[in-house]
Amino acid sequence: MPVGWLRHVDDRLREAGEPLGLVDFGYRALDSMRMEKGYRLFGADLSPDHTPFEAGLDRFVKLEGRSFVGADALRRQLDEGLSVRLACLTVDVGDAIPHGDEPVLDDEGTVVGYVSAAEYGHVVEAGIALAYLPLELATAGTRLSVDVLGERHEATVVDAPLYDPGDAKLRA
Repeated sequence: MPVGWLRHVDDRLREAGEPLGLVDFGYRALDSMRMEKGYRLFGADLSPDHTPFEAGLDRFVKLEGRSFVGADALRRQLDEGLSVRLACLTVDVGDAIPHGDEPVLDDEGTVVGYVSAAEYGHVVEAGIALAYLPLELATAGTRLSVDVLGERHEATVVDAPLYDPGDAKLRA
C-alpha cells in the first residue's frame, strides 16, 4: 500500500481488534512464543549446515519416488544414521539468558554443541534453548549445562514444544 495509507490502515486495524484484545508486541515477544512452540527460524536453527532430518523436520521431507537436489545425500544420511539432532533444552538462566552461539557442555565440561537460539518463555516460565547435540545426548532428561558469559547454567533436554504440545489451542 502507499506509505500515506499506513496510519489509516493501522488505526482501522486497532479499532477492529480492540474488542478482541489486539495489542502491539515486539520481536522479543514473538521470539519467546516461537521458542515455546519449538518453531525453527532460518538463519538460526535452520541453515545449510544441517539437514531437515537433523533439524527434526522429518515429517516435511518426502523422499520416496522423488528426485531433487540433495535427495541422494538425504537418503545416504538415513541409511548411515544421524549423528546430531536439534534438541530443546530448558535452562536455569537466573539473570543471564543465552541468545545463541553459547557452548553446551556435558558433565565433564566438554563442549558437545552450541546454542542456535534461546529466549525466556514467559508462558512456560523457563529459559528455552535449541542446540544441535550428538544423538546420544539429544534425548529428553539428559542433563547438560550452557555457558552464559563464563558461567555454567544447568540445562535439561526436554521434548518440544513446551507450550501446547498437541496444538489444541492452535487448532481451536
